[in-house]
Amino acid sequence: MKTTAHERLLDLPPFHEWLPEIAHEIEDTQKMLDSALEDSPTRLMEQLSATEAQHSRMTKLLVDAGGQLTRAKHHALVWGKKDNPDLNSNELRIVVAFTVQSEQMVYDRLDGLCVVIRNRCMVAMNMRKQNAGERSNW
Repeated sequence: MKTTAHERLLDLPPFHEWLPEIAHEIEDTQKMLDSALEDSPTRLMEQLSATEAQHSRMTKLLVDAGGQLTRAKHHALVWGKKDNPDLNSNELRIVVAFTVQSEQMVYDRLDGLCVVIRNRCMVAMNMRKQNAGERSNW
């Protein structure tokens, strides 16, 4: 059966299969962010281009992580109610939070990387302006 583009977008592999596929990308992004921005205008532009490309990829992974987290919360809520029908809403919220902690940690890490990448892009653009003799808005 042929799937539509919409269906393929929503078809995430299970979390335990998805995480190993993206773990190296998260590590590579962290390594990139650990390196200092260069003063050389040419090298700075290369770094800025690489950083912007990485931002695109991390943003896509962040969206996927959000889907993984939502799916995990749904399953935890369904099974939490089924296995423990006497739990009140606060207790159920705690069970769900505990159950989805891995998905939440990956989501939070990707969210943090996206913020850091955006900040790095802004710094690199201001450095580029200064190298070109333009005034910065800082």
